[in-house]
Amino acid sequence: MINEKHLALLKQGIEVWNKWRLNNPEIKPELCGADFSNLNLRGIDFSQTDLGIVNLSGADLSNANLRGADFRSAKLSRIKLNGASLDGTNFKSADISNTDLCGIDFSRAIVKWAKFNRANLSRANFRRADLDRTSFQNACLKETNFTEAKLTEADFSKANLSGAYLQKADMLNANFNKANLSEADLREAELGMAILNRANLSRANFQGANLSIAKLRGARFTEANFCETNLCLVNLQEANLSGVNFRQANLTRTDLTGADLTGADLSGAFLTMTNLTQANLSNAVLYKANLKGAILNKCNLDRANLTEAILVSAQMWESSLILGSLNQANLTGAYLTKADLTDAQLVESLLVATLLGEADLSGANLGKADFWKASLSKAILANTNLAKANLAEADLRECHLCNANLTQANLSTALVMGSNFQQATLTGACIQDWNINSTTQLDGVICDYIYLQERGQERRPSSGSFASGEFTKLFQQAVATVDLIFRNGIDWQAFLNSFQKLQVKCGSEELSIQALENKNDGAFVIRVNVPYNANKAEIEKYLKQEYELQLKALEEKYRYQLEAKDEQIAIHRQQNANLTEIVKILANKPITVEAKAVVKSSNYDLQHSQIAGGIVDAETVHAQQIGGNIDNADR
Repeated sequence: MINEKHLALLKQGIEVWNKWRLNNPEIKPELCGADFSNLNLRGIDFSQTDLGIVNLSGADLSNANLRGADFRSAKLSRIKLNGASLDGTNFKSADISNTDLCGIDFSRAIVKWAKFNRANLSRANFRRADLDRTSFQNACLKETNFTEAKLTEADFSKANLSGAYLQKADMLNANFNKANLSEADLREAELGMAILNRANLSRANFQGANLSIAKLRGARFTEANFCETNLCLVNLQEANLSGVNFRQANLTRTDLTGADLTGADLSGAFLTMTNLTQANLSNAVLYKANLKGAILNKCNLDRANLTEAILVSAQMWESSLILGSLNQANLTGAYLTKADLTDAQLVESLLVATLLGEADLSGANLGKADFWKASLSKAILANTNLAKANLAEADLRECHLCNANLTQANLSTALVMGSNFQQATLTGACIQDWNINSTTQLDGVICDYIYLQERGQERRPSSGSFASGEFTKLFQQAVATVDLIFRNGIDWQAFLNSFQKLQVKCGSEELSIQALENKNDGAFVIRVNVPYNANKAEIEKYLKQEYELQLKALEEKYRYQLEAKDEQIAIHRQQNANLTEIVKILANKPITVEAKAVVKSSNYDLQHSQIAGGIVDAETVHAQQIGGNIDNADR
């Protein structure tokens, strides 16, 4: 309530008022609700005065003493406060709109919930001030100091904060819609859930700030600094972020769909589970960035630097990485189907179980890359450097490998059916148990020597080099294989009889024994070539059944002829276990056997098959001399 006596004293003039205040320092004047609009009150002593709800619009309070004064809910529009002392002054809920307060020091004032709409607060000082829910709509705040101020839910919409100081300020849920924050200093500021839609953030410094879940749609980011900034879960769809500094920033689960990040620096940034679908990252720096589980489908990464980046399980379907650098990057389990990696660098990169089906890797450098169990079916690898690459168990079916450099590459157990190796270099490569077929093209392969086992074991030829075209002749395979495993030794006569019976049931397709392998533990593996489209399971079943039948028949024969015990049967079988007859078959040229019968219950027609021979010397090879593999080189 207003004190009429105090009001009467004030009406006698500022000189009388100030003298009374000087003589009565213990009195706290009560002028609540008074109307002092447009009055000249320069130099007045309003310290510790209750001025709640007063109307001071247009009043001049220059050089006034306002220490501890209470202006709660007062009307202060167009007020002049130049040179006024504001220590501990309470402007809570006051309306100070349309006021020129340039350079005024509010650092120790209480200003929460106040209105500074359209006010000129250029170079004003609000350092550490409590400004929660304060409104600065359309205010001029150039170079204003808000360092460490409390600005929770403050409204800066359309305000000009260019060059303002907002370090460590708490602006949780603040509204900067269409505000100008160009060149503002927001280091380590709290901007969680803040609204910055269409704000101008050009050259602003957000280093170490928290912008998690903030709204930034349509904002301008030209040359802004987001180094070490938390932008987790922020919506940056279609934002122009070209050239922006995001070094070590946290962009986890941020939506960057369609964003322009051309030339942006994302070194060491956290982009786990981030959506970068159709984003433009050409020439961007992603050195050591963490993109685990990120979505980069149809993304432009041409000439981007992804050296040592983590791209585990990243989705990169149809992305373009032309001339990109992915040296030592971890792409384990990544999805790169139909991606364009033309002339990209992937030296020593980790691509374990990566999906690269139909990807274009022509001219890429993949030296020492690890493709273990990777899927590269129908990929283009022409002119690609795969020297010392690990392609063990990789799916390379129908790959285009013309002129590829596979020197010392590991192709063990790789699937290369239908792949084109024309003019590819395979010198020193390991092809242990690789899977080729009649459509695998080995014409013109350049190869001095090869390894049949990993770790440089079983060199072929054992010394010297292959003659021109010799590798192709030895390893070109026109058929698939059926592997027969005999774990408890083998009766060669029984196998020969069953194999010859299969011979009779064959038609025009080619059959041959590719290799005999003694495992040195009593087990034997016989690899039989069959046509690629044959039902291999039925053929294996047929041969094993016939072998068992032949074995029983021979046992009866042995018993009848020798009238011996079981031990004598084993000895007799060992004496007959030489390879003379079977090696003769391998040594002979292919023969055609006419037959009308087919394998029962089989989808594979065996009529008119050919049995191909080999190049083993039947006169010098015996069962007791077998110590490894015997390969049929005519394949």
